[in-house]
Amino acid sequence: MANRWGNLLTLFFWAPKSLQIVIAAMKLRRLLLGRKVMTNLDSILKSRDITLPTKVCLVKTMVFPVVIYGCESWTVKKAERRRIDAFELWCWRRLLRVPWTARRSNQSILKEISPGCSLEGLMLKLKLQYLGHLM
Repeated sequence: MANRWGNLLTLFFWAPKSLQIVIAAMKLRRLLLGRKVMTNLDSILKSRDITLPTKVCLVKTMVFPVVIYGCESWTVKKAERRRIDAFELWCWRRLLRVPWTARRSNQSILKEISPGCSLEGLMLKLKLQYLGHLM
């Protein structure tokens, strides 16, 4: 165990390129964990007894916090931004049970859901709160 931590510390202190790879892997892991939570909520989201606004609140409170955990320290690049947006739209499409073969635009999905703030917007808000610019 100590050897593993020693290797990890060596990675963090002596290899900046490797550190970038580790951080990118951590961001991807967060998206995958969010995807897992979303699939675990499948039985609830497929229920016809629960209204759409309640399902949207469920996704916002149970899935998105898993994804944005620790995002205050992230530097989000363009490719990662696209992945985050794609993940958010995947969640909304899964919530509405729209298959990927259906030719619905992202705008129509967002219009139907009306989430208020995007996942990327939530991340920016948390980052600004962390820096003390937003109360």
